[in-house]
Amino acid sequence: RMVAKLARAARFATRTNINRVESAPNHADIAIVSYGKTYADVRETLNRLGFPTLEALSKARIRLVRFGMPWPIDAEFVRSALDGVGHVVVVEEKQSFLEDLLKSNLYEF
Repeated sequence: RMVAKLARAARFATRTNINRVESAPNHADIAIVSYGKTYADVRETLNRLGFPTLEALSKARIRLVRFGMPWPIDAEFVRSALDGVGHVVVVEEKQSFLEDLLKSNLYEF
Protein backbone atom coordinates (compact mmCIF):
# COMPACT_ATOMS: atom_id res chain seq x y z
CA ARG A 1 0.00 0.00 0.00
CA MET A 2 2.81 2.41 0.87
CA VAL A 3 4.63 1.55 -2.37
CA ALA A 4 1.54 2.48 -4.39
CA LYS A 5 1.24 5.81 -2.56
CA LEU A 6 4.89 6.63 -3.20
CA ALA A 7 4.49 5.80 -6.89
CA ARG A 8 1.45 8.09 -7.13
CA ALA A 9 3.34 10.90 -5.40
CA ALA A 10 6.27 10.50 -7.82
CA ARG A 11 3.98 10.63 -10.86
CA PHE A 12 2.17 13.65 -9.37
CA ALA A 13 5.47 15.58 -9.16
CA THR A 14 6.06 15.00 -12.87
CA ARG A 15 2.48 15.52 -14.03
CA THR A 16 2.19 18.86 -12.25
CA ASN A 17 5.65 20.05 -13.37
CA ILE A 18 7.07 20.12 -9.87
CA ASN A 19 9.92 18.15 -11.46
CA ARG A 20 10.65 19.44 -14.94
CA VAL A 21 13.14 19.96 -17.71
CA GLU A 22 13.76 23.72 -17.85
CA SER A 23 16.02 23.79 -20.89
CA ALA A 24 15.47 21.03 -23.43
CA PRO A 25 17.63 21.20 -26.54
CA ASN A 26 17.02 18.31 -28.96
CA HIS A 27 20.58 17.03 -28.71
CA ALA A 28 22.07 17.98 -25.37
CA ASP A 29 25.72 17.30 -24.67
CA ILE A 30 25.32 17.78 -20.94
CA ALA A 31 22.55 17.84 -18.37
CA ILE A 32 22.77 19.83 -15.17
CA VAL A 33 20.45 18.50 -12.49
CA SER A 34 19.62 20.16 -9.20
CA TYR A 35 16.93 20.88 -6.63
CA GLY A 36 16.05 23.33 -3.90
CA LYS A 37 18.37 26.21 -3.10
CA THR A 38 21.16 24.69 -5.15
CA TYR A 39 18.97 25.08 -8.25
CA ALA A 40 18.88 28.85 -7.64
CA ASP A 41 22.65 28.79 -7.14
CA VAL A 42 23.10 26.91 -10.42
CA ARG A 43 20.97 29.46 -12.30
CA GLU A 44 22.97 32.34 -10.81
CA THR A 45 26.26 30.66 -11.72
CA LEU A 46 25.10 29.94 -15.27
CA ASN A 47 24.03 33.58 -15.60
CA ARG A 48 27.50 34.73 -14.52
CA LEU A 49 29.07 32.31 -17.02
CA GLY A 50 27.16 33.93 -19.88
CA PHE A 51 23.97 31.87 -20.01
CA PRO A 52 21.36 34.34 -18.72
CA THR A 53 18.33 32.62 -20.26
CA LEU A 54 17.01 29.12 -20.81
CA GLU A 55 17.25 29.82 -24.54
CA ALA A 56 20.98 30.49 -24.17
CA LEU A 57 21.39 27.15 -22.43
CA SER A 58 19.49 25.36 -25.19
CA LYS A 59 21.67 26.96 -27.85
CA ALA A 60 24.73 25.72 -25.96
CA ARG A 61 23.22 22.21 -25.90
CA ILE A 62 22.83 22.20 -22.12
CA ARG A 63 19.79 20.55 -20.62
CA LEU A 64 18.74 21.93 -17.24
CA VAL A 65 16.64 19.64 -15.05
CA ARG A 66 14.92 20.95 -11.93
CA PHE A 67 13.60 18.70 -9.20
CA GLY A 68 11.07 20.44 -7.00
CA MET A 69 10.39 17.15 -5.24
CA PRO A 70 13.37 14.80 -5.46
CA TRP A 71 11.78 12.00 -3.45
CA PRO A 72 10.00 9.81 -4.22
CA ILE A 73 11.55 9.95 -7.66
CA ASP A 74 9.70 9.15 -10.89
CA ALA A 75 11.93 6.70 -12.76
CA GLU A 76 10.20 7.40 -16.08
CA PHE A 77 10.82 11.13 -15.70
CA VAL A 78 14.49 10.53 -14.88
CA ARG A 79 14.98 8.36 -17.95
CA SER A 80 13.18 10.73 -20.31
CA ALA A 81 14.82 13.88 -18.89
CA LEU A 82 18.31 12.44 -19.26
CA ASP A 83 17.79 10.41 -22.44
CA GLY A 84 20.53 10.92 -25.00
CA VAL A 85 22.69 13.14 -22.81
CA GLY A 86 26.41 12.40 -22.85
CA HIS A 87 27.21 13.75 -19.40
CA VAL A 88 25.14 14.41 -16.30
CA VAL A 89 26.26 16.89 -13.64
CA VAL A 90 24.35 16.74 -10.36
CA VAL A 91 24.68 19.82 -8.18
CA GLU A 92 23.66 19.48 -4.56
CA GLU A 93 24.85 20.41 -1.11
CA LYS A 94 27.20 18.17 0.90
CA GLN A 95 25.57 14.74 0.57
CA SER A 96 24.87 12.87 -2.65
CA PHE A 97 21.13 12.36 -2.16
CA LEU A 98 19.83 13.14 -5.66
CA GLU A 99 22.89 11.69 -7.36
CA ASP A 100 22.31 8.35 -5.66
CA LEU A 101 18.63 8.37 -6.63
CA LEU A 102 19.48 9.13 -10.26
CA LYS A 103 22.14 6.45 -10.46
CA SER A 104 19.89 3.81 -8.97
CA ASN A 105 17.14 4.66 -11.49
CA LEU A 106 19.37 4.99 -14.52
CA TYR A 107 21.18 1.70 -13.96
CA GLU A 108 18.12 -0.19 -12.85
CA PHE A 109 16.71 -1.08 -16.28
